[in-house]
Amino acid sequence: MNNDTEQNVPQRKPAGLVRWWAGLGGLLLIVAIVFVSQRLAVREPSVSAKPPPRARPLEITGDGYVSSEACLECHESEHESWHASYHRSMTQIPSSESVIGHFDGRQAVAEHLRATFEQRGDEFWVSMVPIDGKKLESPVVMTTGSHNQQTYWISTGWERQLAMVPFVYVKEADRWIPRRSIFIKPPGEGVDGLHKGRWNHTCIACHTTRGVPAISDEGMLTQAAEFGIACEACHGPGENHVRYQRGLKANVTEGLPEDDIVNPANLSHDLSSQVCGQCHSTLGDDMAEFTVGGDRYRPGTDIWETRNKKMIQRADTQFWSDGIVRVGGREFNGLIDSPCYQHGDLSCQSCHSLHKEEDDPRSLEGWANQLLRADIVDNQACLQCHKEYGEEEKLTAHTHHTADSSGSLCYNCHMPHTSYGLLKAIRCHEIFSPDANDDITTGRTNACNLCHMDKTLAWGADYLKQWYGIRPPKLTEQQRQVSALLLTLLTGDAGQRALAAWHMGWKPAQETSGSDWLPPYLAQLLEDPYDAVRYIAQRSLRSLPEFENFSFDFLAPEEERSARRQRAVELWQGSGPPNLFSNEAVLIDESGNLRDEKINQLLKTRSKRDVYLRE
Repeated sequence: MNNDTEQNVPQRKPAGLVRWWAGLGGLLLIVAIVFVSQRLAVREPSVSAKPPPRARPLEITGDGYVSSEACLECHESEHESWHASYHRSMTQIPSSESVIGHFDGRQAVAEHLRATFEQRGDEFWVSMVPIDGKKLESPVVMTTGSHNQQTYWISTGWERQLAMVPFVYVKEADRWIPRRSIFIKPPGEGVDGLHKGRWNHTCIACHTTRGVPAISDEGMLTQAAEFGIACEACHGPGENHVRYQRGLKANVTEGLPEDDIVNPANLSHDLSSQVCGQCHSTLGDDMAEFTVGGDRYRPGTDIWETRNKKMIQRADTQFWSDGIVRVGGREFNGLIDSPCYQHGDLSCQSCHSLHKEEDDPRSLEGWANQLLRADIVDNQACLQCHKEYGEEEKLTAHTHHTADSSGSLCYNCHMPHTSYGLLKAIRCHEIFSPDANDDITTGRTNACNLCHMDKTLAWGADYLKQWYGIRPPKLTEQQRQVSALLLTLLTGDAGQRALAAWHMGWKPAQETSGSDWLPPYLAQLLEDPYDAVRYIAQRSLRSLPEFENFSFDFLAPEEERSARRQRAVELWQGSGPPNLFSNEAVLIDESGNLRDEKINQLLKTRSKRDVYLRE
């Protein structure tokens, strides 16, 4: 079993010959049709004439999986939109079409490691040289991601095990960035290692279709029915469906297999959501079983037959202390805890569409960005059930904001950006109502103060009591006098600071709170000890008109970052008359000066606990 034609890989079988016997011609013709339809209706598992290199896992159909190629014949439109999606390109073999990073001799440096990325013919190579050690040089054999970032994998030289290149290409920044710098991860831990086997053990579960680690005492024979998240990941194995449909086309009805394909749109709200939840969640499962044979879950079945509710993790690396999701990629966990799901029919498909509808005016690229349905613009998703708020008078009576404001958009209050992932804030997928008490118990800023960034928690709590009868919490002097978001930025942990920095760059919040007071606080985060926080802060700073071209490298030496921070403050001080900045809650006095003494007092109470948000 040490070559590319493993014993468990079926071979393509010949179609057989049809002979014309005069006395039995009609009967044998029917038999031949059935025979051909069952033998050639799908792409049978096969081994390419040019076997894939031993450097990477195998892509092998089988076990009822026939690959997306078989779907194209009848579902051209759906295939086209899927092909344009980032699901399809989640895992790819490197090529000039799939690789988005610059392999043109560029270098990336992090502490003791220097990497060079270059293209050699049709191959993409990475060379890594420890400052005081041995050089490692290898071709890239697999890629992960393409929407925001792309990660690259090389062979470890053992079986089909992969190792992660410790630099990631970040699309927005258009540069190579150390992998550890794109996560909320404690500083001072050095460059991430190669993480040997992580793809085989972990990534394969959600980044391929029917991924099987196949790790045992005999070796690592990792394989997948298809690289990337393809048709059968959501619709289930397609072999019987293809044979059934082709049989009908050939007017053959006898002996056809059951058409067991799954359309999530035809499932109950819970079963259809579970199709997404197989990946967009953190659920307990049998890792020992998965490691050998892959995931037993199939679309259309009850996911709790293969997952354990009691094993859902509630650690603060993924959840806030009250169980609300804190990082991206766990949307199913939030959905199933929502009243609209538990007492209604809310599902992932209430808002999202995994195929672009025919009447969708957006481009494929525009649709693929968030996979949102075209008909749920603004409040339309919520109005499917809460129809009464389709009337402007009832909407504004409920929101206490004008109908055309961001404060009357349901999701800004009930699905705020309180999760973190991919160097940005992400909407919480647990639907709940703002409550200032949550700020006290969890450290999660409530939705009111995420828009009204210049207001105190006391201000928000008073309105929540006045409008909705929500009991306000007991507040400290600081919570009564200082902006809630600013308190988070100055005293919170790294994850909280990242979310605060992101909201300072969010246009609805800037329009609501004003942006003239933001620069000195974003500048303060340019010296944050966490790389990712600095990255988000500089992006938000550049969203302000006077700082669009502000030069700052979040990975520069500490002395350079300090100088750039000081320069940002100087630019702010010289950008307008003092009265533009005056706001007691954001610690700026009537003369437009920062209340440095108070700011420094708050900074001394900043949380210094190590934070690692596991995305």
